[in-house]
Amino acid sequence: MLLSTRSAPSLPQRAFTLIELLVVIAIIAILAGMLLPALAKAKAKAVGSQCLNKHKQIALAYKLYADDYDGVLVPLDSPGFPSAPALVVRNPATPNTWWPDQLKRFSAADKLLFQCPTQPKGWTSNDFGIGLSTPQLGWVNPASRLREINVNKPSETVAFADSAFGVPASWATETDPAKWQGQQGSTVNPNERISFDTPAPGGSFNQPFSRRVISRHQGKTSTGWVDGHAETTLTRSLGFLVAGTATPNTVGAPDAKWDLE
Repeated sequence: MLLSTRSAPSLPQRAFTLIELLVVIAIIAILAGMLLPALAKAKAKAVGSQCLNKHKQIALAYKLYADDYDGVLVPLDSPGFPSAPALVVRNPATPNTWWPDQLKRFSAADKLLFQCPTQPKGWTSNDFGIGLSTPQLGWVNPASRLREINVNKPSETVAFADSAFGVPASWATETDPAKWQGQQGSTVNPNERISFDTPAPGGSFNQPFSRRVISRHQGKTSTGWVDGHAETTLTRSLGFLVAGTATPNTVGAPDAKWDLE
């Protein structure tokens, strides 16, 4: 007996109506609206983790430097040209070795290590986005070398943080340091691009060219500390200002995490 090879009649194809298509588009838009903020938050968190990891490496190099130099903390700069490859470069060149070049023997000789990942990847100036605390920790006078033993609370004294050339209008009267704004610098004067100011005497905290700690990571800043640890913290917790005011704090204030007391 032969089986019939005739196929069953196919059902007619039914196209989406305009209403159904609009409903599908609306559902996709709603789902995207729900997912995109979560994805953006996850991406921002990942960038913050990258920056914190850099601070961990820098803080460890900072500690290794002190261990290797009989407890002397790395200065802001030292006389003499840096060894190649130079990370901080001035044009025209000057005989100064800045702190990133002094730490590269204890870390990676890579400029990107000292650059906050939120900074433009092709940025060629000395605006790294990660700064050394000055003037108390970023010492420059060889006659008064700063040693770790001179820091009363190494685990509570911030040495490095996300920083930038400050926008005076954002901090002149602002009582919340998280709202301080920064701007890109230039190739001129690397000292103004790889450090941040504190209210310590002799510093530039109140000057129009002040370099400020900036909250780049979901309202927080990445930091490295004298004892070698790193953490992401609220900028106001560092005690730059008297609580609730725009008045700079003083050396020895109970909430100041930037001084040597």
